[in-house]
Amino acid sequence: MQQNDSVKKEYYNEINIARGIGALIVLLGHAFPDAEIGVFAHPVFQWGYDVCYSFHMALFFWISGFVFGRNYFECGYKIISEVTKKVKRLLIPYLFLSYLSLLPKIVLNAYARNPVDASGVLKVLLGVSPNGSLWYIYTLFLFSVFALLIGKLLCISSESIKGICLILLGIFCYSLYVYGGDTALHVIYIDKICRYFIFYVMGIVTYRIYTKFKMLYCLSAAIVAIGLIGLMNCPFFSLKVEYAVTAVLGIYAILVIAERIAEKKEKKVYRCLDCCGNYSYDIYILSYYVQQLIRVVCFRWLGWDYTIVFVLELIIGFGASYLFAVFVLRKSRVLKCLLIGVWEE
Repeated sequence: MQQNDSVKKEYYNEINIARGIGALIVLLGHAFPDAEIGVFAHPVFQWGYDVCYSFHMALFFWISGFVFGRNYFECGYKIISEVTKKVKRLLIPYLFLSYLSLLPKIVLNAYARNPVDASGVLKVLLGVSPNGSLWYIYTLFLFSVFALLIGKLLCISSESIKGICLILLGIFCYSLYVYGGDTALHVIYIDKICRYFIFYVMGIVTYRIYTKFKMLYCLSAAIVAIGLIGLMNCPFFSLKVEYAVTAVLGIYAILVIAERIAEKKEKKVYRCLDCCGNYSYDIYILSYYVQQLIRVVCFRWLGWDYTIVFVLELIIGFGASYLFAVFVLRKSRVLKCLLIGVWEE
């Protein structure tokens, strides 16, 4: 599908804003001390945590699929060249950061939220990283390579056939996640692949019909979607809702809000979120280390109040990550290659 520059820019303005919002939601979700073991200072914190985790990673996979959509449907790529790009962009940062995280995490295992042992050296190759945030990068690498192969196999098919095949495969994977049973799927990475591939697929397919899809945008509906997500995750009601429901509602709500913000480029909120979108990968990678340091020092060692640590993780996690990305990471060719997979020609 051919696109002129103005159309591409319009699309990516919105997507970049959505990416920026998503980065802030991820930062918020990672700022709750002891959240992964179910310890919260107040039910409101649990509520906020559950809301973030009910859709934020699905949103990132949707965005990643959307960005890949043009490649998938036009199929003008060379498979070896594209896979090599994915290795540089995703796999090398994943491996470097995983092994970089391994030694200090073993030393500080008693204070770690996700303890590890020496066997982690081999587990990293199978997607089990000592850095709890890197699973997304590894999974995205698998999705990208898989979609590249499918796109090449169906290169002579119509765009409709390509889209239908991908949708059916995504539905099949998610059905395995829902009905496959805990024992069968919790082997290495099968559960994450089955859970999130459908959202990557949705992003790819939405790219093809994006103009029509935007006709469904309605701010009132987005507000209702956010309200429903809050209600479904409220700890006082104990509602059990399938992940796909809150994920789709969250993706829709963020896209609608992002589109409205993108219409007003002169506003400070647009400039701030656009900047967050530009540095979202950096913030995602770096904030983990900043938040872990604050958690260990302030919460574990010093025993500071839960709320204070939460606020510090949120504010310093963003500020330190952003400043390091702007003034150090993006100015170093080596760091750009190893940490965010940007290789200059």
